[in-house]
Amino acid sequence: MEDEERWPLCEALLADIAPHLENGKIKKLPDDDEIELRARIGGTPLKINFEVDMGWVRPEMKITNRTGDLDLERDHEKIPQDRDPDDDWADEDELRVFVAKGIFVEGDEPDVNGTLGTLAALPSELSQRLLAEMERLRMSRLYAFSDSLSVGFQPNNYEMADPVQHILDGLRLMKELADALAKGDRDMASEPNVIIRGHVEIDGQRVEPTQGIPQAAAIGRVKCAYCSTLFVSAAEPRCPNCGAPLTG
Repeated sequence: MEDEERWPLCEALLADIAPHLENGKIKKLPDDDEIELRARIGGTPLKINFEVDMGWVRPEMKITNRTGDLDLERDHEKIPQDRDPDDDWADEDELRVFVAKGIFVEGDEPDVNGTLGTLAALPSELSQRLLAEMERLRMSRLYAFSDSLSVGFQPNNYEMADPVQHILDGLRLMKELADALAKGDRDMASEPNVIIRGHVEIDGQRVEPTQGIPQAAAIGRVKCAYCSTLFVSAAEPRCPNCGAPLTG
């Protein structure tokens, strides 16, 4: 498809989405090879960004998050990361903990515990539907921070069977999640924006520099004896990737 075909196609798709939203306005960003629909859904500001050349679809919302960060990825080609006790650099490896088949949170302990804690704080029905819809809509990522919520899709807009419905379903899920995150009691915008890696030692004594910085509670994890996936155990625990029951 030539550039002269991509631009009108992207604009037409956004124009078809606009009537389903509020105050829709299409804005071309030719310097970045992008075009956006800026609108609202239930009063929440949003934008749908299309990268015209590659067809990438990147919806984002402005939100007030009072519950906690979410940092989820979906990739069925990812394999569990095991820490090798004989590896001198193992402590610097990132954890990858699965919450559903192919859907995981990755990072250090605070990152992982933060996302798992936020998932646990959501209504159970919503968290289950969130993971199911990430799979159905083939979302590659879902990020929620103090004032923004964004997703990415694995298929680009040229590959979606019904891009208008596909994107609208994603927006409705985002809106429901945004409303749920707003019901918490944290003031995340006022919390220190500090990232700590490793530890600090003073005169040979280890010091944990966490005073005044909210710490996510540790979330228990288990390892599948069959495929080594790390995951959070449930009432009837089975590995989210291979389906094997938790043993031992």
